[in-house]
Amino acid sequence: MALDLFRRCAARVPAYRDFLHRNGVDPAAIRGMDDFARIPATDKENYINHYPVDQLCWDGELGRSRLIASSSGSTGTPCFWPAFDEQTRHTAEAWELLFRDFLEVRNRSTLFIVAFAMGLWAAGTSTMMANEWISRKGYPLTLATPGIHIPDVLALVRSMHDRFDQIVIAGYPPHVKTIIDAGIRDDLDWKRLKLRFVFTGEAFTERWRTRFAEQTGLDNILTDALNMYGSADIGMVAHETPLTICLRRMAAEDDSLATALFGSDRVPAVNQYNPETRYFETVDGRLVVTAPSGIPLVRYNTRDIGGTLTYGDLETRLSALGIGLQAKTEALGIAQRIWKTPLVYLFGRGKFAASIYGITIFPEYTKWILDAPELTRVLTGKFVITTEDTDDLRQQLRLRVELAEGVEPTGRTRDLVKSVFVRELPRISSEYRALLQDMGDRVHPAIDLHPFGDPEHFPKDIVKKGA
Repeated sequence: MALDLFRRCAARVPAYRDFLHRNGVDPAAIRGMDDFARIPATDKENYINHYPVDQLCWDGELGRSRLIASSSGSTGTPCFWPAFDEQTRHTAEAWELLFRDFLEVRNRSTLFIVAFAMGLWAAGTSTMMANEWISRKGYPLTLATPGIHIPDVLALVRSMHDRFDQIVIAGYPPHVKTIIDAGIRDDLDWKRLKLRFVFTGEAFTERWRTRFAEQTGLDNILTDALNMYGSADIGMVAHETPLTICLRRMAAEDDSLATALFGSDRVPAVNQYNPETRYFETVDGRLVVTAPSGIPLVRYNTRDIGGTLTYGDLETRLSALGIGLQAKTEALGIAQRIWKTPLVYLFGRGKFAASIYGITIFPEYTKWILDAPELTRVLTGKFVITTEDTDDLRQQLRLRVELAEGVEPTGRTRDLVKSVFVRELPRISSEYRALLQDMGDRVHPAIDLHPFGDPEHFPKDIVKKGA
């Protein structure tokens, strides 16, 4: 697939043809995967942002695209991504497998609620298009698209829950949690309903999944709350399965198992993917993907930190730890739902970014905010930004900043930092602007002021831009 896509791109994508020429690559010399691995990787800087969008498409024809979605990118400047029929079909096929093998949509009348943000953002519109395609194949699937507007989601659930065998809600994990909390406050008993959930936008902890499953009364935590790995540039890349959820839960309880599988005691997002439509490599610890996306991508550096495992690799590593995969899955009742496709795991885009309700707060954003004139007088510009789960599982941005030498921490300074953050970020992130309009102070950051040279967070002579 990867070699075929390379050859087609070299012949039919004007931008890629020029990219190869600029880098001295003769397409005819790429005969096997050893040659393929020496092709320069593409990324947003050297490829996507270097060419007009039409030149990145097949035959330079943007007009054949079916959808254009947006991501704001690390600079805050919107980046527009066309999607063609091939990408929509691949996304729909992935959804259909989820429906067939895990969510039982083929056998149950299903109300599918798209609770992703609608509009230019990719998740909502691409999910709607893919599932409309599936419903036309005869699945008992009914779509509703309230987006992130919580009252509409709750109204749908109240009005329609007894008209369908089950309800599937798709959305950003923390936003879906907010929906659940709002329903509980409104005396909606989620546990009485047959619910399933599909998430994307960011990973979450297994502690979060467990408490979420308890709160919503899920029947099977391994099949009823699945996360997806997707992006505006590639579409749906991969997704969780009962196998990958099982592995994450095992790794969360055993650091040695996490290290054996993923090379770190951190627990990454773990997914499986279709090797007929995705080819992954790991280059300098970053995931590089080749995929026939809306803009076809060859050796595209996602900037995500992670790696891949074949099913055989997985069995071997678990066996070395004395764990029989077949016996484990049989004991959990998921042996008949195991896919033997490759796995991809990721730790995110490094330690310098945070996320809130499905959008990324890049370090460039925070640097811009802290460069505001009223803050440069009281802060050094050093910061650490993280995303935390509160005790009630709400998501919270936490921004730690270093005070200038001689400046004392005060409530007034803390309020100033927060007000500038909320004022400036919407100017450079359209996604945060929309989120702020809908969510209000729930997406305001918590601000921690640290004295100059704080040895724990801001040791002298060490620059931290974010986390």
